[in-house]
Amino acid sequence: MIAKEILDQRIVAAKPEELIKEAAIRFLGHNLGHIPVVESEHLVGLLSIETMLEDGLLEKECAYALSPTIIPQTHPNAPLSKVFGPMMGQHLTVLPVVNADEKYVGCITTASWLSFLQESPSLLSEGGLIILKMGVHDYMPSQLARICESENARLVHLSCSDPDADLNIEVTLKVNLSHMEPIRSAMERFDYQVLSVIQAAEMDEFLHDRWKNLENYLNIE
Repeated sequence: MIAKEILDQRIVAAKPEELIKEAAIRFLGHNLGHIPVVESEHLVGLLSIETMLEDGLLEKECAYALSPTIIPQTHPNAPLSKVFGPMMGQHLTVLPVVNADEKYVGCITTASWLSFLQESPSLLSEGGLIILKMGVHDYMPSQLARICESENARLVHLSCSDPDADLNIEVTLKVNLSHMEPIRSAMERFDYQVLSVIQAAEMDEFLHDRWKNLENYLNIE
């Protein structure tokens, strides 16, 4: 799957002239702690509701809080590995999606992530993820499964991205191990490029702790 397939269809981005308070109420209603700000179809900011509360900016317009910083975002055809990493690493509840024309097409939220995971029971099972990069001609699912089995592990989920311009793909494996280092080492011995390893504990943190943080937002008056 790719980013555009898990857009959260409920979310209406804020406009620069909208009061932060009004946008915050709308996004908190969806248990989200970030607000994408869009002007003339272009993404111009991503505001943290927690920061807006701390800085006392709720009565200001969204435009007042915009700053010339790099805005976290992804593109519609990004593999889900490119979505999971930034959201988990930056503790984002919303990740804007921007196309090749730099137009905002929607956003991915923790809720849309969880919806995707609930539709993929194997991803919710115990274990960790490893994300590999390889050429399309090197993609052999049976070999990947054998490598996992050689480390006394079971491959419970496998998915891959569409090929890029260089005919490379990203392959995501879910393995029933809590600690993924043996799988990483095994994949590297077979000359697979390891892009990311997500341990079981990190999966749990992303899927559960983010919701606890959002409850704090909802309890602030």
